[in-house]
Amino acid sequence: MSARSAALLVRELGSPDGQALLADKQALAERLKAASVCVPGTHTVRNPLCIEELARVIGPTGLVLKPRYGSGGRNVSAITRTGDGWQIDGLDVDAGRLSDHLTQLSAGHELIVQDRLVSADGLADLSWRGRAPVLRLATSRIPAGPPQLDSALLILPRPGFKPRNFLNGQIYAPIDPDTGIAKGGVVLESPDTMLDFREVDGPRISGRRLPFFAEAVRDALLAMSTVPAVPAIHWDIVLTPMGPVFLEGNGNGNWIIANLVGRYGAQVRPLAATLDRWLETAAPVRRRSALAILRDKWERTGKPVRASGLVLEAVLCLALARLILMVMPFRKVAEHLGDLVAPDDPRAIAAASVAPSANADTAARIGKTLETVARWVPFRAVCLQQALAGHAMLRRRHIPSVLHLGSGRDTDRKFMAHAWLEAAGLPVTGYPPAPQIREVGCFIPATTCR
Repeated sequence: MSARSAALLVRELGSPDGQALLADKQALAERLKAASVCVPGTHTVRNPLCIEELARVIGPTGLVLKPRYGSGGRNVSAITRTGDGWQIDGLDVDAGRLSDHLTQLSAGHELIVQDRLVSADGLADLSWRGRAPVLRLATSRIPAGPPQLDSALLILPRPGFKPRNFLNGQIYAPIDPDTGIAKGGVVLESPDTMLDFREVDGPRISGRRLPFFAEAVRDALLAMSTVPAVPAIHWDIVLTPMGPVFLEGNGNGNWIIANLVGRYGAQVRPLAATLDRWLETAAPVRRRSALAILRDKWERTGKPVRASGLVLEAVLCLALARLILMVMPFRKVAEHLGDLVAPDDPRAIAAASVAPSANADTAARIGKTLETVARWVPFRAVCLQQALAGHAMLRRRHIPSVLHLGSGRDTDRKFMAHAWLEAAGLPVTGYPPAPQIREVGCFIPATTCR
């Protein structure tokens, strides 16, 4: 079974209320806190978020800003302060850049502001650039059964590599569930090689006993018992000097990572066996159109579907954008996007300025639809595909938009590029750009929309 198929299957099994709770980080944190499971300290701030609000609540370890809904680390930012200077994800930024970043985050998401966590002494040397190792505990239960631990994995930042690179951005250390001792570390691009050390002269991984491991397992089982029945939950936990603190729980964590520890003999029970038991009790599957499935998934996010045609249009436009980028060089695509101008060109500012409220509502609805649908389609639909799809959908409605292109280098000096779209004075797709991204140009309408 592919990772995507497994994720979709797990999401459909068990209680819909349980899946909805796991999708809402704030509601889940409140549920866990009520059960005496430790969660990060959360701050109440004004919206839109501003620098003054950050300065009021930031502590010595910094803050983490993340959307209330979502998964996979999307749109999560770590904010720290050194003297009068600010950093976003470890990168120094000036006040103007930070203000723009906060405005973009606030415009696109309902934000949660939490204290940034640091590791206990027994793991502090495995942190890198302020990123603490994360313990992932996979828990599951069969229908009407009690929660149990399936596996434990310590996820380490890998110096010199981009964290979101799936194959080599992180080191995964299988943990013996009986002793809490790491077996070593593996990188997904070379899973047959077990690392004793993070790097050649770096800290040791193998043989390391995790502090507060037994307490983390106890709290994970307690946490799962507070969630309406679902087959499995993967808990992300930071082992702090005060004990385990739960960041979040995912009901459809990555299938590959979920089964990785089984390769090294550290899995208590394979997730596939649990899913088999749930499938035995599941209701017969109804044949439904792809549009009906997408509509149901959209409704589960709590956002109204005003027109099912908008969801279908988003799918088709994303697919068309993906196909065009596969068969046509971008310079040819650019000929149909309008006039390429400098970022500070007055025409660019005017094209994306505040428009009639009807246009603003339409642009916002298109942006939210694309952001959600892009997570479900079975093909690559990232920033450029979303920007092209949004540009086409807005153009059909005679709403001018500005498609921005930027580039930069991440903290490891590796090249990165990004595309984002705005219209009617609002962010549509691709917001917020990473702080390292600098705009190099933008496309504005060649003529006034008719």
